[in-house]
Amino acid sequence: MKYLLHLFFILVIGSTALAAVNIRPLQAQALNDAFDKNLKTFNQGAGYKEDSEPDAIYKYIGQIVQLMLYALGIIFLCLIIYGGFEWMQSMGNEERVKKAQSILRNATIGLLIVVAAYALSIFATGALSFLLK
Repeated sequence: MKYLLHLFFILVIGSTALAAVNIRPLQAQALNDAFDKNLKTFNQGAGYKEDSEPDAIYKYIGQIVQLMLYALGIIFLCLIIYGGFEWMQSMGNEERVKKAQSILRNATIGLLIVVAAYALSIFATGALSFLLK
């Protein structure tokens, strides 16, 4: 009896929930389209012109910065793995433990510097774009 009740809930209630889920994306898309249309109408009325140059230089610069950050993230991950491996392989040797701790510490400090520089650049470009508009 217990398994029949479980089967009932899975088949009846589960299928009802799945049927309701399929309707939502269509409604959301219609709402998004209506919102976009109203936003474009409002922007045109306010005199705002859309970006006529989609391949602007700042997009390329942003992609370059993003690729550099990916590379730095991979380097950070490799340094952390290498430092951990060195620590595990030290077998109690104080000199090798200190070397591994130094690698881990320096990698973490480097990551913090990169993240701070990225945050500062985001802030600076946001402030400049606000001032230039």
